[in-house]
Amino acid sequence: MCERIGDRPVYITFDLDCLDPSIAPGVSNIEAGCQGFMMGQVMQLLQATRGMNIIGGEVVCLMPTKDSPHQITAMVAIAIMFEMISLISDRHHSS
Repeated sequence: MCERIGDRPVYITFDLDCLDPSIAPGVSNIEAGCQGFMMGQVMQLLQATRGMNIIGGEVVCLMPTKDSPHQITAMVAIAIMFEMISLISDRHHSS
């Protein structure tokens, strides 16, 4: 994929709806009958973008009113955004 993208700017939009309901119950379109991605798989997907010219990103579809009392979905969203920020930082420090 890097050959196709080259050094063009990349903006990552991560939709929380793709996650498994057991780790992200507070999303806008929960798919309870389908197994979604687990966090290990999410991190692998994001880390596959390492070295790309990532200029920004967002995490979408968090529904705080549907989240569990312990706000697990919000914490998962924070972990995903932290990984994106780390990828951006890594790119800028390794250049």
